[in-house]
Parts: sequence; structure tokens; C-alpha cells
Amino acid sequence: MYLYKLLSFLCALTLSFSKTKVGFLISKQDRYNNALKSLSSYAAQNVSYTLVTVEYDDTELQSMIEACCQLVTEGVSVVITKGDSPNTAIQSDIFSPLKIPHIAVSATDPFLWNKNREYIIRMLASDFYQSEAIYDLIKYYNWHEVSILATADSYGLNGIVKLENLLITDSSVRIKDMIVLSADNTTTEISGPLSEIRHSLVKIIVLNAAAEFGKRVLEKAHELGLMGPEYVWIVTDAIATQPQYLAEDSGNCLSFYEGLIGIKSAQIKGNKYKKYKDSYILNGGKVEDLTSYTDLTYDAIGFVYEALIGVSEDITQDVDCSSGSEGWNQGKTVLDSILQTRYTGISGGINFTINGERNEPSYEILNFVDDKFTTVGTWTNSSGLQMTEEMQFFEGTNLVPTGVTKNLVDRHLRLGTVEEKPFMFHSTKECEGNACWSGMVNDMVVRLAEELFFTYEYISPADLKFGAKNETTKEWNGMIGDLLADKTDIIAIDLSTNSARKTVIDFSFGFMDAGLRAVVKGESKTSNKYFFLSPFDPLVWSMILLSYFILVALISCIGKFSPYSKYGTKLYAVKTCSCNQCTGQRSEMKKRRCSIHGNKLYVCLIDKAEEEGRSEESSFNSSLWMMATGLVGYAIGALPSISGRFLLIIWWTFMLVVTSMYTANLTASLTLSNLDTSLNTVLDLLAQDTYEWGVIGSRHPETLLKTHMDSRYNRLAHEGITLQGLNDAVDTVRQGNFVFIDESPVLAYNLGGDCDIFSVGEEFQSFAYAFGLPKESPYKTFIDTYLLKFREEGFIDSLWEKWTGGATVCSTSVMAEKVTLNLDTLAGVFYLLSAGVAISFILFLVEFVYVSVNEAMQINGLTFMKALKRRFRFIWNDLSNRRKSRNKININRDVELGTIAENYDDGLLGTIAENYDDGL
Repeated sequence: MYLYKLLSFLCALTLSFSKTKVGFLISKQDRYNNALKSLSSYAAQNVSYTLVTVEYDDTELQSMIEACCQLVTEGVSVVITKGDSPNTAIQSDIFSPLKIPHIAVSATDPFLWNKNREYIIRMLASDFYQSEAIYDLIKYYNWHEVSILATADSYGLNGIVKLENLLITDSSVRIKDMIVLSADNTTTEISGPLSEIRHSLVKIIVLNAAAEFGKRVLEKAHELGLMGPEYVWIVTDAIATQPQYLAEDSGNCLSFYEGLIGIKSAQIKGNKYKKYKDSYILNGGKVEDLTSYTDLTYDAIGFVYEALIGVSEDITQDVDCSSGSEGWNQGKTVLDSILQTRYTGISGGINFTINGERNEPSYEILNFVDDKFTTVGTWTNSSGLQMTEEMQFFEGTNLVPTGVTKNLVDRHLRLGTVEEKPFMFHSTKECEGNACWSGMVNDMVVRLAEELFFTYEYISPADLKFGAKNETTKEWNGMIGDLLADKTDIIAIDLSTNSARKTVIDFSFGFMDAGLRAVVKGESKTSNKYFFLSPFDPLVWSMILLSYFILVALISCIGKFSPYSKYGTKLYAVKTCSCNQCTGQRSEMKKRRCSIHGNKLYVCLIDKAEEEGRSEESSFNSSLWMMATGLVGYAIGALPSISGRFLLIIWWTFMLVVTSMYTANLTASLTLSNLDTSLNTVLDLLAQDTYEWGVIGSRHPETLLKTHMDSRYNRLAHEGITLQGLNDAVDTVRQGNFVFIDESPVLAYNLGGDCDIFSVGEEFQSFAYAFGLPKESPYKTFIDTYLLKFREEGFIDSLWEKWTGGATVCSTSVMAEKVTLNLDTLAGVFYLLSAGVAISFILFLVEFVYVSVNEAMQINGLTFMKALKRRFRFIWNDLSNRRKSRNKININRDVELGTIAENYDDGLLGTIAENYDDGL
């Protein structure tokens, strides 16, 4: 009974399915048209529904529309199509409003599904996932610059939207070129876009285009040398799933494809696939018919059969293309069954999301080797990129390209330049081409060309200007205008950097620092009667005189009271001699205030001091004269004590330094003081009427002054004279009464040899000299790297020295500061003098210590401290008595013995008895 019911159900189901129709829509121009028809017929043998196949001409839109409507009229419940994304979108716009489920075998446009195309189901995952796989591949190999080529259709553009977004948000990877090609395979010009890629120097290229179009692009890329071992081409699924399009008529591929990288949806070719393959071949099919798309078509036919089984009601489609917007009333039921069906086909498990997109997307990373794509890695949405085999790149290398160009070999660069001494000199005598140019920048270009292996030519603008923006027309002239018009590739000159230029061009790394400076011819200066005082400022003169008098006093004291001076020795002798004559005379001395003389047998210590040959007594007057000679660099006299001699040496050294600096600065003062200018800063021009001023038109200084935030500098630009060129400006300055404002290095070279041309104030408005390049120039990295290298090596400095001799412009303000030396400048010399005085005083004390030690050793009962105190007491008492006495009597050894008392100093003799130690 149950068997009977089961057989009745199967018969009814078979009868119902025999009435059910499924449409299959293919293009007559499809390369696999015959294979698709053959395989669909084979697949239809395994299902109970009727497969209705309709072909259309994809060169005519009407043909495709009519084919779609024919299937609708035939009463198909589901339509299976194989075609590109643009055609699939048109087809879905017909089927979805009629609520007829539409299964697209090969379309991957991520934007196919929308509210108006709710009935489209895609056998392949969206290109969003393919973009993620390509992005992970780029990151895996650490490539940092990428160019993208895509066709201007929904497949080409929409297929790389996700990739573009991923690269833009990743700061470590840069899109150098985003080139969109017309989708017309037969007429699209390819050489120009590929030349742009070659010009950009990018080495990693992603191609998203139809297979036939992709072949044209790759062939032209090979012709242009864009498929060498340093290049990488990544092609998307349209090419990777149909490598037959790359083959020639013979069926073989050319060798330059070897190393191509592809990506396509993964297919699991297990036992089910093997059985299907064998069965198809045994039934007369060809193995070359079995491609990714034909396999997916086979799975689509089987999947629809499985999905229709899940529909519990009889299926009858009774709409046509003119039925309006209501559509087929059973369409939603069939769609729901499709979205709920899980099926295992020869390509793996098949099930869909609510938006008709295939679940669990996975991709194969392919490498074109030995005329076919082989799998070298996989990508899944859950685990990301997994590389399983070593990648082979173009020309058979396994070395991963860096994606970075190392040189500019085979490049010919057009360099914009003008004559700007010393940076560029131009000669027309017996020369042509690059040989007519020389100078600092030319030497830099020559070295760049040698190290980067490029050739070049110089191109000068018609107006021979650097470049400025016309405020009326908003157009740029000069070399910048040529660069923007693509007449040159690089501006090779001392191009000053500023924000206005930066808005339209890029600057290289600055190879030299500069600034603005104003220069003027000096005028005769009023003579100065006291010119000899100009080397030092008044405070320095005051300090020198103060030092002089201080040292006079110190020398006088040391010369008088040192144990080794004549006066100091006699002072001690008079107060300590124990001979009978001296002791008798000391009493008489108090009464008569007379002198005492010893004898030559040195019974008397005074005679001994006389005979030891001490130098003359150092009085204040003699010290004054001795120190004064040092002021003029001539030293006379000497002192017997070490402390005195050391102090004299320090003084003479001090005066030697001061005299040398005075002489040098006086010479400089006399040399420079015959010319002067009343201007101290460039802004002084605005408050005077003696001088005119100006800048060269369409040049950097003019722009800087006009855009300065200080309105006074704006006035300098607007109220000044506009000069026609550098030669004109230099001649005008040399005529006098004219201030020229320009860049300091240019002024240094052109006016550095003019001793009567001076700088007005200091340099202002700092900036850099650099080369100019177009925005996003591929050469910028190279130029930056080598200019930085040139600066680090000192190459730029050596070139400046070579072409200018280190020229500079004289500055009146700077020279004035240098001629008049202030106390800060000479502070070190005064520190030296102070240190010498301190050391001399220490030596003075050491002398007393030394003689006191000797006395303590020679005289019994006399200790060192007593001897030292006694000597200091003698000096103190002598100074005290000197203040009481107004008359001074000099000790003179040559006087007769009976008149000694007349020659002794009153202050000295008056204290002998008081200071004499009776015990000694």
C-alpha cells in the first residue's frame, strides 16, 4: 500500500517536472558557446524538467532583450545565464520585475543585487571578496605602490571599488595610477595608458578586465617592456578562469605570460568531479569544454533541480514581458526554495545568502607556469591568505620583486632651466645642446644622470622666467608654466620654495638654504677725529685703565715689602741686626732720626743687603713707569721677587693680547669706515626718500613680499620698482642710491666682489632651494634621495665653493659689530689678569713663609710662626709710621758713614727701637 503511494507520488512528480521549464541563456559570441550547449544538454539528461536554451547576439541589445522575453514566453520558472556583469544586470532588470528567479553563473559585480533585482542569484561570490584577497596578497609580499587598470563597465569598475578603498585607507600602500579603459575591446587605445604606468615607475599592476580585453593589454605591456622580472601583474577572475583567451591560434601561450598571477573562485575537484568528467567524455564530450564556467553551469542546472523538488505545489509560469509590475505569483515561492536549498555539486558546496550571494567564498591564488594556471595559495573569508607553493615571477625568477624602481635606466628627462649664475651658465659659443650649460646645478644634474642612468635635455621657457601666477588670468608663466603644461619633467634650477608654488607643483628635498637680503652701494662716511678709539667701546677702555692702576699699586707693594726686594730686605735688617754698631746707633737714631751704616765685613746686616746686589727700590713712581711701558707693548725693569715677576708677566701677556686686538680692529675700522649707509634694516626704506628699491618681476622675492603677513613688507613689493632681470638689477645697484632685494646666494655671487656694495640689515624670510616636479611625479623619490645624499656628503658645499669661491655680501651692520669690541668679547682676557693677580698674591705669601722657615732653622729659640708674625709686624709698623711722617728719606749706600742717619726714612728709623727684639 505504502509502495503504491510512493510510486504514485514519484510518477506525479515526474509528470509535474516534465511540464516545468528552466531557461538557459547564452551569447552567440561566447568563446565557450558550443561547450556550454553541449554540457547543458548533458546536464539536462540528469534532471526531470525541460531545459530551454536560447542564444542572443551580445553586440545588439535588442537581441538580448528579445531572447529574455522569449524565455519568459516559453513559461520558464527559473533562468540560468552565463555572461558578464553588464549583460547580467540588463537581464535581471527584465526577470526580477516579473519575479522569475535568475541564476547568474559568471557575474561577480558586487552591486548587481538591489531592491529592484531581488530575484538574482550569483553562483560566484561578489568581487568584494576578490578585492580582499588581492589586498592580502599585496600586503603579504610587502608591496607599497600599485597601479590599477580597469575597464569602464560595471565589471571593471565595481570589481575594484573594494580594493581601491582598502588601499586608500592603508597608509603603507599607495595607488600610483588608477586608469580606466573604455570597455570597447576593438577600438580602445591602450598604449597611452600603459605609457602612463611606465612613466609612473610603478611595478605592481592589477588588471580587472574581460579575458579578451586583458590579452590585448598584456600583449601591449610586453611590447612596452612592462613585463620584466621587476614587474608583477595580477589578473582577476575573468582572465584567471579562462586562460584559453591568452592562447594563440595554435593553442599555445607566448612565454612572456609565464609568471602572471591570477585569482579565481575556488573549486573543489573531488571524486564527484572525476565521475562527472569521465561520464561527460564517455558521452562524446571534449575535455577542453570543462572550464570553471562550464562546471558552474553544470552545477547550476543540478542545483535548480534540487531546489524545485522543494516546491510542494505545481509550478506554472504564465507571465510575459508585458505583464506589468505584478509579476509571477509563484516566483517568490520558487525563490525562497532556492535560497533555502543546500546542494553539493562538482564545484563544492552550494548555498546562498538572503541576498542571493554564494556563502563561504573562497579563492585560489594562481601562478601561470608552463602554459597553465596552477594553484599556489588559497584565500577564504574566515582564514585569509594561505600561500602553499613558491611563486614564480616573470622570466622564471623566484626572487620576489620589491615593487620599487632602483634607477631611471632608459628614461629621457626634459629639464626646465634658465641662466642663473652661479647655478646655471649658458654659452652660445661653439657648443650645442647640454654642452652649452654649466654651473652648480648642471654639475648636480650630471651626477644624477650618471648614478640613475637617465639621459636628459635642457628646455628654457620662452619668457626665461622662473614662474609666477598671473592674478588676472590665473595662469602660471616661466618654468612652472612649462612644467604644468607637460613641456618638462623637472625644473632643474635653484627654485625657491613657497606655498603658492606648492599648490600646483611638488618640490624636491631642499639642496640649499637661502633667504632674502637687500643690498645697496655704500656712500662716503663723515671722518672721525677719534678713530683711534673705535676698536674698543668706552667700558673696555675704562677697564683697561682701572686694571693699570690696580696693578701699579700691587707692583709697588710687592716691590717694597717682598722679602726679596731691596726695601724689604733692609727693613728687616735694620730691625734685626745685632752688631754693636747697629745697637749703638739705634739709640742715637731715636734721638737724632739718623741713619746707621754697617761695614763690609757684614757684621751689619744692612751692609750685607747692600752688597748682595738687590735691584733698585720699587717705589710707586717707578712702578707707575714700569707698568706704563706695558701699555704700549714695551717692557722695562724687573723685580727680584718671584711674585712680582709673575705679576709683570701676566700684565705683559694681558697687554700683548689687548694690543693685538686693538691693532687688528683698528685696521679693520680704517678699512671699512670710509663707506657707510644710513639704512639699518630693509624696512627703513619706507621712511626715507633718498633711496629707490625694487625686485625682479615674476620671481620668488616678489611673491614672498606680497604674501608676507606684515603689511610693511607688502608695501615694499607694491611701492618698489619691478626690474626686468638680474643683469638689469645688478647694474642699477652699482649706479648707487638703489636698494635691490633678492635671494642671498644670488646676491653673494653677483655682488660679492663689489667692496662698495653692502647688505642692508640681516637676512630675512628663510626658505630653501629645490628642484620642481609635477604633482605625484614618479621621479620625486629618486631626486629627494640623491639630493639628501649630496648634502650629507658635502657635495653641495664643494660645488658652491667651486663656482663662487665662498662669496658673501659685505654687511655694514655686521662689520660695525665686529670693529667695536665690547667687554663681553674681551671678558676672557680680564679673567686671565684677575687669575694672575690672585696667583701673584699667593706667591707673595709663599715668599714670606719660605724666609720665615729659614730663619726658624738658623736662629735658636725662634719658631716659624714667631718669625712670620715678626715680619708682618715690621711691615705693618712701617706703614703706620709712614702715615705719620710727611718726609721721606731714601736709603743710599753711597753716602758717607757719618751721614747715614740723614738718608734713613723717618718712618723706618722711628720704629726701630720699638720693634727690636732685645732677646735677639
